[in-house]
Amino acid sequence: MLVVADIRKQADNPDIGFTSRLAVPHPGTTTDLQVARIDDSIIAASSSTDGGIYLLMMQLPPIPGASSAYLQFVPPSADDDDSDDDAAAAADDTSRFLHRLPELHEAPAASLDINTTRQALLSVSGDGSICIVPLDALAQLGGDASFRAASSWSGYSQGRWVDSQTFATTGVLGGLQVWDTRRGAKPVSSSPLAWGHTGCAALDKQQGPARQLLCLDVHPSRPNLAATGSSGGCVALWDLRFQAAPLALTGSPAAAGDVWELKFDPCEPLMSSSVAAVPPLLYCTSDGALCSAAAAAAGGLVSQLLMRESCSINSFDVDQSLGQDIVAVTDYECLMLLHRPVEM
Repeated sequence: MLVVADIRKQADNPDIGFTSRLAVPHPGTTTDLQVARIDDSIIAASSSTDGGIYLLMMQLPPIPGASSAYLQFVPPSADDDDSDDDAAAAADDTSRFLHRLPELHEAPAASLDINTTRQALLSVSGDGSICIVPLDALAQLGGDASFRAASSWSGYSQGRWVDSQTFATTGVLGGLQVWDTRRGAKPVSSSPLAWGHTGCAALDKQQGPARQLLCLDVHPSRPNLAATGSSGGCVALWDLRFQAAPLALTGSPAAAGDVWELKFDPCEPLMSSSVAAVPPLLYCTSDGALCSAAAAAAGGLVSQLLMRESCSINSFDVDQSLGQDIVAVTDYECLMLLHRPVEM
């Protein structure tokens, strides 16, 4: 089920106010979900184990101060000349709002990302294929990808845009690659094998291919920086120019599970360049930890536990204005809201 809802903090009540705006049946199990706003449109893209990539198109009218109460959901047939009878028959069928794209991969897509500048969707798959589809083609449920690549790797687990022309991927067997759409369907650079397949060279050598890269993020304003999360609570900060080995944080007793989600923290202190040289991170683990990671005085990264649950924290998101509010979801289908003070 794909749900669009309003959530509210309630004074003197630990429970979150939750008001569903739309609930759409989602085929298969969701493997990734990305949301982006382009002008007055909001696009939610999801991938599924049934092999499909699905889009939910929304519009927010250009009214100053417009809230989610003005949100409009756009079915694929919004511009078609359907009869009034057909429209009335479909009025109660929320599944009509879910657009399914033509097949892009032979196996289910493992990761999606939306580039709002280029207005294109990037998708990567465990079958070793990479596709980029323009958003104007998506809006029309149209057709062909503008970029396709297939490699000798066993497959890709994550893909994230770096800028409007380049993107980074992680392989199922580990390692990072950087691609430039102007330079053909081959990577322009790759992380050296000596750094390990997850960026934690010592553990990678000790534990072998059982360790995997599970999540990837690229800094929104410093595109040469990327962060990855992997097995055993390990986090690594990479320079995508691959001129120096990544900074690695091995798992701690408080967060030793697999890292399911990782993001650069928008609540970055407004301080000196020495701190900003290593931007802070947020990540969640399969053993129920939500943590932050920042530069240590002695070098490297150090983690801090923000929240602990009794089950896996599967995913989270953080507001991009000040980074005060973090929304997380758990294996028990629980939605949590964490509010942090802003550090100046």
